[in-house]
Amino acid sequence: MLAEANLALVELAARFIGTEAVFLSTLTIRIRGAITDLLRKLDPLNRHQRATITAYFEYTEKHQQASLEETASTIDCSTDFLRTSLISYHAAYGNSKEKKSHCPAYNTPDDKPSPEDILIMRERRKIKNAALAVACGPEAASIYRLYESDKKLTEIGAIKGFSESNAGQLLIQAKKCMREWINKNIKP
Repeated sequence: MLAEANLALVELAARFIGTEAVFLSTLTIRIRGAITDLLRKLDPLNRHQRATITAYFEYTEKHQQASLEETASTIDCSTDFLRTSLISYHAAYGNSKEKKSHCPAYNTPDDKPSPEDILIMRERRKIKNAALAVACGPEAASIYRLYESDKKLTEIGAIKGFSESNAGQLLIQAKKCMREWINKNIKP
């Protein structure tokens, strides 16, 4: 991590023009970002899986008797994705039989999603694609799709010819447009 922090310092010092106070505050942000990127590279789970696992543990801490299906619908993901995320989590962070016996992902006869889960995933994908096509510009939509395929903002920026911050702004714009379109056009 120290090497990443030093690299961020050297890169910033080479390009920075401004006062010392601005340099120090910018340096803090750059070092934090470099360390965060390093930790993401080292993490065996992708961001979506990590968020799902965090939500799963928070929900099951409060509702200990909750089934996998109930938890998945509450945290807004498919049962199949939750199951595979839990299996990935246990593979990365501990394979003890005791942990597996308490994990509902291992207590299923097979790892295939149910027909209902498949229909729900398809319906969500259709809604998301419609929102991207109608509400977002083509650049924001393509950046969102790249982000969903687990590309980092630096990689997306390099692919699309944007800076990392511009790619991040377009990603936020795409998410906001999708959320507004879905809230306006899709009735619960």
